[in-house]
Amino acid sequence: MFSSPRVWFITGASTGFGYNLTRHALDKGDIVVATLRNPSTSDLPTKYPHERLLLLKLDVTDTPAISSAFTTAREKFGRIDVVFNNAGHAILCELENTPEDKARALFDTNFWGAVNVSKEAIKAFRANSPPGGRLLQNSSSSASTNNPGTAFYGASKAGTANGTHISLRNLSHSGTYLVFPIFVDSFIPPALEAMSESLAQELDPNWNIKITLIESGPFNTAALGSNMLILPPSEPYIPSTDPSQPLIGANQTRLWISSGELYKIAGDPVKGARVFYELGSREVKEEGGEKVKEPYERVVLHPYSVLAAERRIGSVRRAVEAFEGEWKAWLE
Repeated sequence: MFSSPRVWFITGASTGFGYNLTRHALDKGDIVVATLRNPSTSDLPTKYPHERLLLLKLDVTDTPAISSAFTTAREKFGRIDVVFNNAGHAILCELENTPEDKARALFDTNFWGAVNVSKEAIKAFRANSPPGGRLLQNSSSSASTNNPGTAFYGASKAGTANGTHISLRNLSHSGTYLVFPIFVDSFIPPALEAMSESLAQELDPNWNIKITLIESGPFNTAALGSNMLILPPSEPYIPSTDPSQPLIGANQTRLWISSGELYKIAGDPVKGARVFYELGSREVKEEGGEKVKEPYERVVLHPYSVLAAERRIGSVRRAVEAFEGEWKAWLE
């Protein structure tokens, strides 16, 4: 189905996964439309010929600009085979004290930006002749679990359950608990994942479009640095000056990052980009088939993501067992 060479459309190509996937695809002889907010800062044009690299300015919170970028890409190269939906950033702060404008801006990028890129990707794949393509959604291990202080980032990737769970972990030390009409650890379909799964089921199999959701886990990218806004704690979350008192809640996460402990488990984005390339290069049709059979797949891409996924599986199992053992009788 794919053209040769393949044409990639990559968002967030200034650093990390986006930058390394751009380079890897170009090194493999493919064509790349690389989008980023500040193209003038990129060294990519000095490394690759303009015949195979189109660098476009794009902020994914600008919906008309997304549509324009896809139009420009198709006009130049005639088709788009693979879209890597990658742009995003994070906030580290207690949920209670996170400024609402900062949280809304995060959702505009991480969720609505991804939604609008996905919509344009589907249009582009359907317009191909023959139709088809693969949409790679770069999610996060936050789709399975999360850390205190990252409630809004987790919610943008992982929906209501994780955001509430992190709030509980921040509040529990003060004796405050929430009574929720669900199991807080149970699985609510993550925001980005739920959108992607529903979208995949809406597609005509004859369009030959496959959506791959990647829970990438911690990698040594700008998501752990310049793309993470770390806000200081404020009352009532300021830690005690007593060294005998352990750090709790989001202050643990702040220490985890500032001490460098997080970077000890962070993966290599160059190696991660190679996996993304392999996923994007695979045929979307079943072997010997005429159309896509399974339009949606999930890929776990880090040992931490594996642990998070196992925790999610366990919490779903406990919720099912609780229903069978107690709540089911209430409904009969």
